[in-house]
Amino acid sequence: MRIVVWGTGKTERIIEQFILDTVEIVAFVDNDAKNRDFCVCLMRNGKYMEIPLVSPEDLNQLEYDRIIIASAAFKEISRQCIDDLKIPEEKVLQAVEFNAGNYGQMKEIFDPNVFSDRNRFYIGGRRILLDENHALPQMQKELPMYDRFAPYLAKLTQGKEGKYIIDIGANIGDTVFAMWDYTEDNFICVEPTDLFYDLGEKNIRALKGTERVSFKKAFITDEVDIRYTSNVYKGGTAVKEEKEGHKADKEEGVPSVSLDGLLDEAGILFQDVDLIKIDTDGFDADCIISAEKVLAEGTSLLYWENAIFTYEQYEKYQKAYDLLEKSGYGTFFIFDNCGNFLCKADIHALRSISAYQQRINMNWDRVTFDYTDILACKSAYIERCQHIVDEYLGQYLLNRKRIIRERKYAGAESREK
Repeated sequence: MRIVVWGTGKTERIIEQFILDTVEIVAFVDNDAKNRDFCVCLMRNGKYMEIPLVSPEDLNQLEYDRIIIASAAFKEISRQCIDDLKIPEEKVLQAVEFNAGNYGQMKEIFDPNVFSDRNRFYIGGRRILLDENHALPQMQKELPMYDRFAPYLAKLTQGKEGKYIIDIGANIGDTVFAMWDYTEDNFICVEPTDLFYDLGEKNIRALKGTERVSFKKAFITDEVDIRYTSNVYKGGTAVKEEKEGHKADKEEGVPSVSLDGLLDEAGILFQDVDLIKIDTDGFDADCIISAEKVLAEGTSLLYWENAIFTYEQYEKYQKAYDLLEKSGYGTFFIFDNCGNFLCKADIHALRSISAYQQRINMNWDRVTFDYTDILACKSAYIERCQHIVDEYLGQYLLNRKRIIRERKYAGAESREK
């Protein structure tokens, strides 16, 4: 399938991530004359490519199967294609308002996730069951970098000698799906919420090699005597809250355990943990503090959601940072909550960013980002982490247009570096 994409703005950037690898982009089209001397730079199949940016009048020199209109003005551009440029109507498709009616044509060009359909959502090429309110499909459609780092985290384990990835706040198993093809490690998934736990188990059963995954229903915390409950909110997230009568019988409800205790119970050596991933919506510090032994004695990479919403959480994170510093974690790769990389930092910068977040909570400033995601490592793995972060960022080019001095339409070829 050979296509021409009409549009080079935000709408095009959103749909571009869903164009199948088997589809060739012959050219981009723009009505703006000032763009005629440029090509569009992009990453396709891991390769850097430069695709010609042409005028509508140049289309008759190209061979293509479909024109994909990726512009809010798609109605006007459709008329221009059909009425003015005399392009057959069946070759013109708009890629702005996706609906079930054009699914048949679109499935030859786009990954089905372009429809943001919770009933037909895929991670790593595998269909995954979502709850009816899960926000992941829409978030990934609107934000091309959102929750895209998990496969790269999995790649980090390839250079380590451990056997396990610990997924705390495993939700529906989406992290396991994203990592599955990039690591040979086993997964210990911890999820306390009934809805997500049940969906997660169903999703894992659909994978080949399910013996690599075990699900545990528990709250990971440093305060194991407190009983908690979780409330599910719209968007596919849950928040931990103290249960009334929290000193109740420990056999009642979902257990509260430390991460060290969980590993001891499972007979997992601390040195065998390659990666600890935490996503517990504001309670990641509790989980970090509960992992005192595994952090001190092992070499695990640590990836957590640094979400601070209250001053109490801010104080808890300071204790977590103390533990990390004491355990030898001195380098932190920091991402905003949409998946965009901010910086590599030391412990002092990490504390400064947390204070920055807390000032926003106090309404001293407008919201810039809601939270950060942080990859932490010990000194032996700094170079490896930097390499993986660079690989991840390589697909998100800093400049999309390059001026060209000549055009080559022979076969509508694109130039690769």
